[in-house]
Order: sequence, then C-alpha cells, then structure tokens
Amino acid sequence: MISSQNTKYVYFGFYLLLILGIVLRILKLGAIPVGLNADEASIGYEAYSLLKTGKDRWGLTLPPYFLSFGSGQNTLYAYLSVPFLYFFDLSQTSIRLLSAVMGLFTIPLVYALAKTISKNTYFAIGCTILFLFDPYQFMIARWALEINILPFFVIFSILLFTKAFDHINTNTKLSLLQKITIIASFPTLAFIVYAYASAIFVIPFFIILLLIFYFSQIKKQLALFGLSFGLMFFLLMPFILFILKNNVFKADLSIEAYLPFEIPKMLSSREQIFKGFGANLSIIKKNLTFIFSGFKETDRVFNTTKFYNTHLFLFFAAFGLIYSAYITFKKLGQQYAVLLFWGLTSLIPFLFFEMNLNRSVHLQAVVPIFSTIGIFILFESISDLRYKKYLLVGLSLLFLIQSTIFYGEYFLKFPKYDQFPKNFDKALQAAEKGKLPNEKTVITSNLMFNYLYVGFYQKLSPEVFHKSLKANFTHSNVAVHSFNNYFILGDNINQGYYLNQDVFEIIKKDLSFVAVLSNKEDISKYENDNTAMIDVSKYDAQTLWQDDEWEVVRFKKKLDLNKL
Repeated sequence: MISSQNTKYVYFGFYLLLILGIVLRILKLGAIPVGLNADEASIGYEAYSLLKTGKDRWGLTLPPYFLSFGSGQNTLYAYLSVPFLYFFDLSQTSIRLLSAVMGLFTIPLVYALAKTISKNTYFAIGCTILFLFDPYQFMIARWALEINILPFFVIFSILLFTKAFDHINTNTKLSLLQKITIIASFPTLAFIVYAYASAIFVIPFFIILLLIFYFSQIKKQLALFGLSFGLMFFLLMPFILFILKNNVFKADLSIEAYLPFEIPKMLSSREQIFKGFGANLSIIKKNLTFIFSGFKETDRVFNTTKFYNTHLFLFFAAFGLIYSAYITFKKLGQQYAVLLFWGLTSLIPFLFFEMNLNRSVHLQAVVPIFSTIGIFILFESISDLRYKKYLLVGLSLLFLIQSTIFYGEYFLKFPKYDQFPKNFDKALQAAEKGKLPNEKTVITSNLMFNYLYVGFYQKLSPEVFHKSLKANFTHSNVAVHSFNNYFILGDNINQGYYLNQDVFEIIKKDLSFVAVLSNKEDISKYENDNTAMIDVSKYDAQTLWQDDEWEVVRFKKKLDLNKL
C-alpha cells in the first residue's frame, strides 16, 4: 500500500505523532483534571503511609488489599507510587505520575505486540497511533485511579504469552532470554489482579483457553511453564488468603499471626455476582447499550468529556475481534490467539456487573488493537490502489476530526467541568494560617471522605494519624470522627450518611473553633431530632477565607453579659 520510497516519510510522520502524543499526555498533568478525586486522595495517602510507616492508613502492615473506605481498594497503584512520593513528595502531580509513566510505557509495548502478531511494520505503526491517541487511554493516563495502570500489564502479559508461544513454535532450542520470557508470562497475570481485583472473573477463563489451545507448546516446555505458573501462584497467595478470609471462611485465618503482612477484614462487600436471572438479564441489556453508545456513561460524568470513540472505530474493533476468532479457530492460526482470548474473556464481567468506563478497562485495553486489525483487514480486501488511498484519506480525516474535537474539549472545556473537588487545599491552608494555637479545626461533611483530603493536603504524619484516630468501624464505610486536631462533622450529611454527634459536644466546650465549610453552608442545619447540634446564635462568625466552593469561618462564643 505504501511504496518503499515513501517509507521514510511514514516513519517521520509517525515520530512526529509520537512526540505530539507524549507531550499531550504530560501537558498540565497536575492541573487537568482540575481538583482531586476521593480515590486519588485515598491512593495518595495510602502510598504516603506505606512510605513513612510500612503500614496503610489504618495501621495494617503491607496489606494485599486495602480496607480503604470499608469496601476495599486495589493496592498495586499505591505500592508502585511509593518511589514517586519518595523523590517528589506527596502532591496532586506526584500521585498522577505513575499513571502517566505507565501509560507512556504501554506505547512501545503496543508497538511490539502489534509487530509480533502481524510481522507488519505499518500495522504496528497504525496500532500504536490509535492506542496513543485513544481518548480513553489518554484520560486514564492523567489521573490516579488504581485501575488506570491495568492496560500496561494487560498488554505486557499478552505480549509475553504471544512471544513465548512463538519462540516455542520457531525454535528447537530456546535462548536464555526466550526462557525468561516464558517464565515471566504467568506472573504478569498476578499484577493484573493486584491492579484491579475484578480480573479474577477474567483471568481463570483466559488461562483455561491458553491451556487448551496451546497444550502442545506448553507440553514441550512443561518445566518452564510450571515454574511460571508457580511464581504466579506465589505472588497471588496474599490475595488468595484475603479472599479466603473475607469471602470463603468470613473469619480470621489461623496463620495470620505468622504472616509478614496483615489481611484486612472488609466492612462491606462491593457487589453480588449473581442477582437473579431477570436482574442479570437487565444488566446485560444495559451493558449492550453502553457498548453501542460508544462507551458513554449516562449517570457518571467525572473524568469524562462529551466525545469518546466514534461508532465507526468501534465497528472496526468488533470486525477485528470476529476476524481474529476466524483466523484462530477456523484457520488454526496462532498469531492472534492470545489477544483474542483476552478480548473474549474480558467480556465476562459484562454478564454480571453494570459497566462503566472504569469497569470496562479490561476490554478497553485492547479495543484500539482490534480496531487496527479491522481496518487493515478491510484494506487487504480492496484490490484497487485508488480505493485504498481514498479509504486511508477518509479514515485519517475522521481520526483527525475526532482527535481535534476531543483534545479541544479536554484542554479547553474539561477544566471548567465540576468533576473533582478543587481548592480544598487552599481552604485548609487558610484555616491553618488563621486559627489560634490549640484551636480545633472542624471539617465540613459536604465532602465525601473529607478526612482523606485533610491527610493528603496537610501531609499529615501517618504515625500521628494512627495514634490520634477516633473512628467508628461498624459503618459500611469507616466513619472518622477526629484525628490530630481535626474534627469531622460527618460525611455527606445531605445524603444522610452519618453525623458525628460527639464532635459537636467537644467543640461546644471551647471558646472558639475554625470551620472549613462548603460555601454558604449553614452549620446550624446539622440537626438531631430536629434540634440543631450547635446554637450559632451564641457565636460570632468571622469569615477568614472564601472562594466559589469553600469558606473558612471562625466561630467565637459571644460574651455572656449576665456573668460579668
């Protein structure tokens, strides 16, 4: 399709796009998305606590799965973020660096995988460009959600398995590097589990398909694959013990006292797998709508823009998946098999869980690759060179228009969206600057998981947090009451989560306190049995700092003239 004399121009254009894509991925990394998401604050403070104490924020030693809010959080992102916090300290930018770095490292892996399965340089270039500029892959590389690093490990795993089986097929004697490739293949699946635990609904079926389809190759190198599988099992053992404790026995394990890590007991479970045939059928219908809409969410708007994948590129992805299945099962070709098996098994969660952008990450990791397969197969089916050029120009224009709209939306309009809480760090700074010695700082309930933002932005010593923490662990989510000199009024009181009545009793004993509130928040609206928890008429209120979102107010008791 491209003459040899034009090859250098293809590479020149590819390198220009590669540089552009890299620049866009790191541009204003700490500033867009604006603000800090609760998951980012959680991961950041977990990593900070691990760095300073070797324990999570609740004081558990090196847990395989975080207790987090109460229902758990995946650990790998926090553990891998520790070096970034060591060198750059805790900040909104430093906690996002892992996503950015892993996202960039995924790009050469995509190129290597595409080149391995196709032996076609132009296919590898096209696949890399689609992945590099894919809106979803771009956005998850710019904020700190634990699942955002999963595509790296998915692509790495598929690449290792593909190369491992290719080495066995083409070599009678394996080199040391080829043996290492085989040994490293299964352990990569363990990292996928620690990146996003829902992978346990994907990986067992993925392994089964590999064992069946590549049985003869595995049999040839049974010792190496056995060692690889054993290493995976060893790496997964802490997580397996966590599952046994929380989902099988639902009790402490007798061996826990002898382990070098601690296993948390969850306060609540995230989701029930099977909800009944009718309910699951309804979920499947919703998920089909989600896919055919172009992976657009209807009830969640954070970390999204109004423009994602066009239906045309999704059509090519479906076509690429079908073609890969045809080659694998009908023609018994092996170049697409590992990629196909991941694509098929990543659809399994769609049968049980209502999908959104985050939960569909297993599938999203390979959508750009299947799209490229579909496009190239269409090109190969066209014999007339003129029509190939027309198609190339048309798809290139569509890709350019899509990218222009998306990046314009992301960098110009997206910062104005009200997606994550912003400027809470400035409110905390104003409170610290304005309060008197030993004066208590009271934190609004109108910020979900507010205590995390305090710990994150104030870089509160985890040891101090552990020792001074007063919290209720009987809620489905941990109800934090106070720590250090911070007192939490409650959490999301407008939705009736919980109210810290004892905090009000404590602060009423003082002559004054400083409150960090949402803008125009009326502290007298905190009520118990229709009675205000605090009588603001007894206080003089002085605004110390204010913006569109937050307000810092000092409440000082009025003088009782009758006692003078």
